[in-house]
Amino acid sequence: FVDRNALEEILERATQIPVNRAQFEIQNQLISKALTASVSKATNLVATRLSKPKPINEVPLPTAIASRTIQIDNIVSSLTRDGVSWIFGTAGVGKTIGAKVAARRLGGQWAGINLRGLNAEQVDVVISEAIDKLTEERLDGFLIDDLECSFEPHIIEKLLYLLAICRRIDLLLLFTSCRQLSPDILFSANLPATIEQKLDDFSEYDIQEILTGLGVHESNWAKYIHLLSGGGHPQRRGG
Repeated sequence: FVDRNALEEILERATQIPVNRAQFEIQNQLISKALTASVSKATNLVATRLSKPKPINEVPLPTAIASRTIQIDNIVSSLTRDGVSWIFGTAGVGKTIGAKVAARRLGGQWAGINLRGLNAEQVDVVISEAIDKLTEERLDGFLIDDLECSFEPHIIEKLLYLLAICRRIDLLLLFTSCRQLSPDILFSANLPATIEQKLDDFSEYDIQEILTGLGVHESNWAKYIHLLSGGGHPQRRGG
């Protein structure tokens, strides 16, 4: 017969895992360092984006680009009509360049921030700081580049607030993102779906334009590059 106390003792011995105390302390220190480094890295990532929005012409456009006239016309039209445009597409298809080309066509003083690699909480902090600085600057347009985070409720609220501020101070607002705009934002801000412009992979014609700008006029190269890239995506390679 085994009473309750004896049973608990047996279970404790069976489930007890011997741990060397020195080793346990070392592991705790390593975990603590890893967590500290992770938090520090995230904090530094946000800190580097908290400076005043920078003029978008600080980084010049490439010497050879695809004109994408139809898409750029649509972006300019949305900015002129609705005061905002949302450019989306996969990485590497030229969203930032397209945004800068549209801004250049409209003219005026444009500044921007880059949100690449930031999560929703970090994006909230950076946009909040940018909003505070926008009211102090004399700008005609504002570019929010590489908005990658998910549309959490607080992000939707922040973007709606940003839209309201830009409308109040008559500031054009241009986004680039890897995802389409949330329908909740379109509805709440009373915006048409036409403010969205997707940029697809480069066509053979786009590639030929870029090559021509680089002084390469042989059309077969455009066909070859388009085929090798799996249909015009610059970050894709054939096997």
